[in-house]
Amino acid sequence: MRMSENLEPCGAFRSAADRSPALGGFLNAVSRLEAVVDEETEALRARRGRIDLDDFNRRKSLGLLELSRAMRGVERAGHAEIVTRRLGSLRARLDANQAVLRVHMKAAQEISGLLAEAIRESESDGTYSGQVGARG
Repeated sequence: MRMSENLEPCGAFRSAADRSPALGGFLNAVSRLEAVVDEETEALRARRGRIDLDDFNRRKSLGLLELSRAMRGVERAGHAEIVTRRLGSLRARLDANQAVLRVHMKAAQEISGLLAEAIRESESDGTYSGQVGARG
């Protein structure tokens, strides 16, 4: 399964969602959150242009808030199997997103370390450097 697939309520999920507004709201919240996570994951993998991580963070936070609110209603509705499967799907997408974000952050740390070292070297007059020149 590709991570960019959006699993809308279908088949058994759709008929159960039709009978339970709480489940329908939950399934829609999960689908929207998955879409944001997939969009961010794909943007990071593509590495094209500037990625607005603040916007993705805001959208994921709103999605999580929506999901937590939807969970309250669905817990009472008793659709444990559907909820468990959809949360498992979301978890898989979040795991993939986390792995890509980890690589992105590690690269950013390495670049900032290189820049910091270059700045230190350019500002140094060599007085305290460990290299001693040859005497002649």
